[in-house]
Amino acid sequence: MTIAEVPAEARAAMRARRRKEIDDLDYRRELRRLEEHGYSQTQISKWLGITQPSVLSALRTAAKVPMPLEGFSGATPYEICQRYAGGIIDRAQLVDELTRFPYVEGGRTDGYDSLIVDPAGTWSEVSDARRRGLIENDVYEEVFNRRHNVGPVAEKKVASRKGSTKDLAILAARGIARAIGGGEVTEKNGRIIIKTKDGVQLEVKGPRGGLSERNSLTGKGYAVRRVPSRKVEKVSKDSEKARAHLRTGE
Repeated sequence: MTIAEVPAEARAAMRARRRKEIDDLDYRRELRRLEEHGYSQTQISKWLGITQPSVLSALRTAAKVPMPLEGFSGATPYEICQRYAGGIIDRAQLVDELTRFPYVEGGRTDGYDSLIVDPAGTWSEVSDARRRGLIENDVYEEVFNRRHNVGPVAEKKVASRKGSTKDLAILAARGIARAIGGGEVTEKNGRIIIKTKDGVQLEVKGPRGGLSERNSLTGKGYAVRRVPSRKVEKVSKDSEKARAHLRTGE
């Protein structure tokens, strides 16, 4: 639930709760900076009004906290979203930082094991922030479109361009990948392929019946079929999730 969806009387408490998480993070980082500047634990304990053993314990925890990236308010996309939810940064800064963030590649499997643990800094953190109500759906859409150079003007150009069938299929593929929680969209020998996180490959073809994703530019559905692979012996959870999404339209 986003802050816009709660009663006005509850918004201050909601922001304060989210700021508390960020304040704890910033506190640990400041302890790290003090230690890096050469101040002793005894000095720090006197300034903060806590015992030296408490400082030692806090520094051990702080050592595991990543520092913000240069030019960004947080170390990860999720933290940036937390700062926005807490009212620390505004929407414009949020969109700018999420658009520029140097995302890392998501986790991979060997094609048999479906368990994936993404490293810090993947696009899945933005999806998670949206699901948890830290950012609004329109923020997610704007950042996604900016990162893929798909905006109102770009969409009109794509839709009106001669021979734009392939471009529209790529847009449809990106929408499908987003619906199933992430995936790499590539073009191979004229074929539009989505490689899901668990190694399954889905091919996006022209408007057909069956499993399809409706494209907002053309109003047509794009058929999706699983590409056979020796490494994959059963239908992946991601492709099943795609089917559920496309059936319900959620």
